[in-house]
Amino acid sequence: MVWIPLEKRPKDISTKIQKVLDVVQEFFEQKISVSEAYEQYRWGEFQHQGQLYQALTDMQREKKLTSFQEWYGKNGTKNPENIQQSKEEEITIIKTIQRPDQEIHSLQWFMSNGETEDVRIQAKEIYEKRLIELYIRHVNSTGETYFPELKEELINQFCFKNNIPRS
Repeated sequence: MVWIPLEKRPKDISTKIQKVLDVVQEFFEQKISVSEAYEQYRWGEFQHQGQLYQALTDMQREKKLTSFQEWYGKNGTKNPENIQQSKEEEITIIKTIQRPDQEIHSLQWFMSNGETEDVRIQAKEIYEKRLIELYIRHVNSTGETYFPELKEELINQFCFKNNIPRS
């Protein structure tokens, strides 16, 4: 397995690791540094930045540090050495049948109008996970790290949250 040193990762990975450590640090008897966690939990074995970022996001949500092997085992991938994405991935189309007596709402609707705070948080987590999965799929299939739809989505969210009109 190829090891990618923390120093060769983008700065935002170190920042994300620190955020995860801030969340889970209360469960440790002693403080652990970013580099110690990176080494101890073997996160340098993640070959794709997106997968490492997704794993860190999962750890932050679950408030539990997970090693490289544990994360792959939990996410259904048994042999990380043989990970390859086919360009001809099978796409599953989910058809939604709307009954007249039921209203169907999008994740965006639940993020804004969920009945409870838990529903809104869960909808946001699902949305973010799907967006990251879409980005990872795009990078794995094309090799390009630029994803126009993601860029547009991020710009729209930034403008909306900061009350900046889109031109």
